[in-house]
Amino acid sequence: MPKAILSVANIVGASVLPVQTVSTVQTQNAKDHLENFKFENIFKIVRNGYDHDNRDSKINEPVEVLVRIKDTVDFDEYEKTKDINNINSQYNSQNRNFLNSLQIDLFDLDFLTISKTTPYISFVFKNRKNLEKNLLILADSENSVSINSYESREYSEFKKASNNTQTYVSYKAPYMESTFEQQFRTVGADKQREKDALSAKLNKNLYNSNIRKIKVGIYEATSSVDTNNSLFEGKTIHYYDKYGANAKYIENDRHSDSVASIIAGKNGIDKLVDDIYSVYMADGDKAVTEINKNGTLFAEMIARYDWLISNGVKVINNSWGRNVSLSDAKANPDGYGYGNESYYLDFIARKYGIINVFAAGNERKRIVDSVITMAHLSHNSVVVGSTDIDGNELSSFSDYRSFDENIITKPLVVAPGEKYWLKSYDKYNNPQYGYERGTSFSTPIVTGLITMLLRNNYNLLGNPAAILAILTAGSKELEGYDEKQSNGLNEKVGAGLVNYELMQKAADNVRSIYVTENSREQIFDLNYLSRGQKLSISTAWLFDAGYLGYGESEPVRPKDYFKKPDWIKEWGWLNIIPLGFTVYFGKLALYDQDVRNWEHEKQVYDQKISEYNKVHFTAGDPKHKPYWEHKENLARDFGTSWYIPTDIDLWLEKLNESTGNWEKVAYSSSNTSNVEFVRMKIKDSGRYRAVLHQYGKTKGRSLSVQGSLTYVIS
Repeated sequence: MPKAILSVANIVGASVLPVQTVSTVQTQNAKDHLENFKFENIFKIVRNGYDHDNRDSKINEPVEVLVRIKDTVDFDEYEKTKDINNINSQYNSQNRNFLNSLQIDLFDLDFLTISKTTPYISFVFKNRKNLEKNLLILADSENSVSINSYESREYSEFKKASNNTQTYVSYKAPYMESTFEQQFRTVGADKQREKDALSAKLNKNLYNSNIRKIKVGIYEATSSVDTNNSLFEGKTIHYYDKYGANAKYIENDRHSDSVASIIAGKNGIDKLVDDIYSVYMADGDKAVTEINKNGTLFAEMIARYDWLISNGVKVINNSWGRNVSLSDAKANPDGYGYGNESYYLDFIARKYGIINVFAAGNERKRIVDSVITMAHLSHNSVVVGSTDIDGNELSSFSDYRSFDENIITKPLVVAPGEKYWLKSYDKYNNPQYGYERGTSFSTPIVTGLITMLLRNNYNLLGNPAAILAILTAGSKELEGYDEKQSNGLNEKVGAGLVNYELMQKAADNVRSIYVTENSREQIFDLNYLSRGQKLSISTAWLFDAGYLGYGESEPVRPKDYFKKPDWIKEWGWLNIIPLGFTVYFGKLALYDQDVRNWEHEKQVYDQKISEYNKVHFTAGDPKHKPYWEHKENLARDFGTSWYIPTDIDLWLEKLNESTGNWEKVAYSSSNTSNVEFVRMKIKDSGRYRAVLHQYGKTKGRSLSVQGSLTYVIS
């Protein structure tokens, strides 16, 4: 744990607060905050310029803390009138309400600045004696999103310059609609896009210096994103270095450009993404086939994902897939089922917090029994299906059948995948525009919604379980797709049509789950619900995929492992002098013992490394190996269900006021899914609660399940 975080965490763990020259009320309020602090909120805090070694020398220096809060300002009226006064009034009220709920609890506050055009408040403290406690108090508020402290001269001066620089803009500048505007409206993202665009323009310096940037990865089959495409003007395109800084393969193929433009291009859903990391598998379909023949496809895939991970990419779009029929998959179940690819993706989600978003596929019309296979079966990844442009029904081409009947979360959600006005090429290599469709285009819609959500709820970065729960709870039910699987999802459309406004509501209600074999039940109070309200509640947890929380170091190979002792040759001359052989035999006895010792050390090492390799997965970067258990080892312990996540059920209970008993009113109870989902209309007003219960063993090696629960009430 970094020292900056550790120094804050130590305050959380303290049972007694140091005596301060403040009022008893203030001290008690702070104590209440710290004693009830939710540890996950600590990740809202970023200490810019923090130096643990120099902390004491700066203890009496002032320090600035910039807080971003949840944004509830309505821009609808501004879009009609272009009157900034209403925006100023809303932000002033919103930000002051946050301030009024906190300022009695803060120590050593000197002055503060409230923004009238953004969800930001700047606090300046007289000294740093209570800085850690102030950071925790700010982070503990359910309405704070991110807390940035600026603790060095370099950061302070840069921040001050940013605040003093005014940007003059015309408030009558129209919002530029996207060519994908209808799709964005369908998924409820249009208002947030307008709000982001306007706020960024009104506060350019603030956004450039302080908005946390989300990097996005574009994983493609045979082409990379083109840095010369005008759709990506002002963006930084990073390329997998195996091909060189500017190398890219494009053969009349703008698929990768189309995908990336929907996410973060000039007309994209999240235009505040600046860094795009582009990788592709091979130079054309023939090259992919050749890699497959050579047996290096998995290794090539891992190399690319490792590069994305090492560059800090947390969200990766995968608009690619395989065209596989059920009959072909059954002929090769080991190749097309849950295997190395899906196991690897589940591992990096668990270890690094990576969110992979996959296209479900477009083969349902062409291949009657098409199925979702291999990498797409990863439990911890999101698979997206396609609907028509209005989100009313599943596209005729959108795949939904999973090859493995135990994996029932594919797709998880759907999004519009039709009528995208995109550039393509005719057979003479002439550019032309026309409507395109496919899950390749519904998938980047969801990827863009995730990056937008993470930027506005930065504490969720690196938490794939929360994203799985938010996407399901934050979706709209599609009429005609009422039949539910055992985990509450529909086989064809999952939880339904993804919706950003509902996702944000779900993000506001995220709770961490903690169940173990020794503490199998967890209860979440939903308070009072009224008749007629609709409740969507979801819990999701990660399949460990062999993740070992504490790395087991590889056995150390003996120094002379490859060199058998041969020093006896140096004493051969003893045999040619009188009585020298008697000394030689003494040396020979020592030499023989030396050889036996060498052979024993070699044998012990060979046995240890053999056992180590049986336990630890060897694919990919060697740095993963100490933390990654081999799937065959899991199979020895858990049998054929080794790849099935821990079994947790979700049920809803209502309090019977007459008897005082809690009664079950709805439930989601699958044996094989890592998502449980309930959507219900409240029939009777009263107190409700959600109950999680773990059955059987915890799969994997973690002591507890890592997951989230959230809900939306409408």
